[in-house]
Amino acid sequence: CAGFVAKFFDGRLASLNDADRIFYHEQSMRLYARCGDAYRARDFGLVLRETMAVADAVNAQIAERAPWVLAKDEAKREELHAIVSLGISMFRLLAAWLKPIVPSLAQDCEEFLGAEIRHFDDVADPLPQG
Repeated sequence: CAGFVAKFFDGRLASLNDADRIFYHEQSMRLYARCGDAYRARDFGLVLRETMAVADAVNAQIAERAPWVLAKDEAKREELHAIVSLGISMFRLLAAWLKPIVPSLAQDCEEFLGAEIRHFDDVADPLPQG
């Protein structure tokens, strides 16, 4: 997703449309509901499984919309911008939930996006447009 954002959109994200915003919040709430208690219980295996399940859902969403195909059609640029922006926001969400287990991954994500993740609440909403 980052390559498309850099190549076609000058490194700027789109504002998420309603359907993508709903998807983001559904996945975010799934992680809050299932991982918060798991962290408190030190059940890191459950956190990893739940985070990977969300990653699978994100990958399916991206694959279904096929940004590599959209990129070939200039008339589909808005749709391309939407899906790759969702992908970047979802990457940040997943990195936040993995930060206590894999801090180096989260740090790389923070540096790449220029957005520090201090708490799970920092990713309650997708990245803003721009």
